[in-house]
Amino acid sequence: NNQTLRKRQYVIDQNLFDQKIWEFVMRYNYTLNPYGIYEAIKYMYTYWPDPTNVTLIRDQYVN
Repeated sequence: NNQTLRKRQYVIDQNLFDQKIWEFVMRYNYTLNPYGIYEAIKYMYTYWPDPTNVTLIRDQYVN
């Protein structure tokens, strides 16, 4: 939520990005293959030319 992001000064690093993906997977109860769903979402929203750039991670998180 916005409070969590505000505390982090709206910086989303790889760890927070992964955590938010897992929260999404658990929230919608993808029980057949949760790891596969996690990997698919991570693949779709990772900016592959520079996956460690926190600005681009945030941009992809917003998308």
